[in-house]
Amino acid sequence: FAIKEFHQYVLRDREISVQLQPTDALLCIANLPRAFTQQQFEELVRPFGNIERCFLVHSATTGHSKGYGFVEYMKKDSAARAKSELLGKQLGSRMLYVHWTEVGSLTFPMLHSRCLCVDRLPQNILTAQDLRSVLTDTHTPIFCQVGTSA
Repeated sequence: FAIKEFHQYVLRDREISVQLQPTDALLCIANLPRAFTQQQFEELVRPFGNIERCFLVHSATTGHSKGYGFVEYMKKDSAARAKSELLGKQLGSRMLYVHWTEVGSLTFPMLHSRCLCVDRLPQNILTAQDLRSVLTDTHTPIFCQVGTSA
């Protein structure tokens, strides 16, 4: 809200610019249980380092969790450790997916549209390229990631 409200606002005859600070320590964690709470999310991501911010994404219509959230760590090595430890982790019946995220994607429209989790893929789809090949018949995805259970 603050960025939209104050970006390009004129104050004392000067236009001000407000934007999110670039970061290289921002992760999207997807395929969370729908009933997962903010507190549970914080407990999941806290062991890997100091957190700048973390939040779950909720439907603007229903208020229910959309099953994914974002965490920004103070240091990139903390984020890398979290990504390594959480990618493919079983959480109940769900396997977590984790990927690096650009701070520019933290706009309202971007938060609510681009993440698709496909579960129970055929056994011959082993890599992101395999998945991309299958999906490209319909629409070329911007990003693909295949999580595998250990």
